[in-house]
Amino acid sequence: MLNVGINGFGRIGRAIFRHNYKSKHFNIVAINDINPSVENLSYMLKYDSTYGIFDHKIETKKNSISVDGDEDI
Repeated sequence: MLNVGINGFGRIGRAIFRHNYKSKHFNIVAINDINPSVENLSYMLKYDSTYGIFDHKIETKKNSISVDGDEDI
């Protein structure tokens, strides 16, 4: 499976992440964003004003995000 990094975790980056989490077309191995706060990125992934609540458990670690206990991103 293809490994992919998301460059920018704004509206489009989060939409791609959500869609891929359901369909598993590729592995997301990295997220690059101008926002340095991993907690903020996790919050925006979980609660999106357009796409609604991402109904999965999101864990925030020091420099990574884990969804439903999968690998750290």
